[in-house]
Amino acid sequence: MPVRQPSGTVGPSLPDRQDPDPVGAAVQASRRTRYVAGVALAVALSYTAFVLLNTVVVGPVTLMPLPWLSEWLYVQDALDIIAAAIMIAAGAAILDRLLVRDQALQSAAAAAEVQRRLLADTSHELRNPLTVLRANLSLLQREDADPQLRLEAARDAEEEAARLARLVDDLLLLARGAAGDLLQRRPVRLDHLLAEMATEAQEAGSDHRIVLTPPPPVTVSGDAERLRQVLRNVVGNALRHTPPGTEVHLSLEADDHTAEIAVTDTGPGIGAEHLPRLFDRFYRVDAARSRSAGSNGASLSGGAGLGLAIVKHLVEAHGGSVRLISEPGHGTTVRIRLPLSSTD
Repeated sequence: MPVRQPSGTVGPSLPDRQDPDPVGAAVQASRRTRYVAGVALAVALSYTAFVLLNTVVVGPVTLMPLPWLSEWLYVQDALDIIAAAIMIAAGAAILDRLLVRDQALQSAAAAAEVQRRLLADTSHELRNPLTVLRANLSLLQREDADPQLRLEAARDAEEEAARLARLVDDLLLLARGAAGDLLQRRPVRLDHLLAEMATEAQEAGSDHRIVLTPPPPVTVSGDAERLRQVLRNVVGNALRHTPPGTEVHLSLEADDHTAEIAVTDTGPGIGAEHLPRLFDRFYRVDAARSRSAGSNGASLSGGAGLGLAIVKHLVEAHGGSVRLISEPGHGTTVRIRLPLSSTD
């Protein structure tokens, strides 16, 4: 039998991504406490040594050689005040540099942890389709295999190769996004893009009803292809995670400064515990969410847990914002806000 990618698999991000290590946080807090205590002790000891030396060299009752100060201020007191100010300032500067260094080391460690997690998640996503490809290619090499099975294996291998290509393209897009190499800005009619996406989704054969509220003419400054990708990812999620026969609503509104696109489905919704992390790379809620795909669903689906991460990157690159509103049993709405073009 040809080997197929299991549908509804759960990415590694859900079990693997954990809250910050409490032991590591305690170590960092202890280190900062030692910094503060060490600097304070050094300042106190230095000041004490200066006072003792000052008493020996200057004397405890030497008056200031200035008429307006000699009646109430000793030389030792003046020197002590100056020394205290200098030592406190020096101690504060040293403590600041130590804490800055500690924060830099902590940030570097956190970045390394994120990088390792990203590599682990990427390896997991690559391993599954590669395993399927190897199994189906092995079947294709067997001359005694049933011709129909070999044909199915070839089709499955082609699907997995396409899935790998989409995954690599998505990862490259996110990498370019981090480098700021993303957009070719031109005036873009959002109402035209939304109507185009409604037609594409309806023709994808997903057995959903696409409801488009007639949009007003709205122009933004942006990259039409990237904005098309944003809409394709969001609408694709709605189609993939709602049962056939349900409705997906698309709408567009604008005020004097911003435009807002809303994509609303009538699916099972998402639990509150997942909402803060839905825009993380490779994060997916469990496989119990309903999934559907039409005959041409590949053009509207991702499945690797990168779709919403890409949406967030591209929308923010346009100077906008995206938020997701959902509740179990009440569907999901994605709202995308974009600044209007200055000519709009």
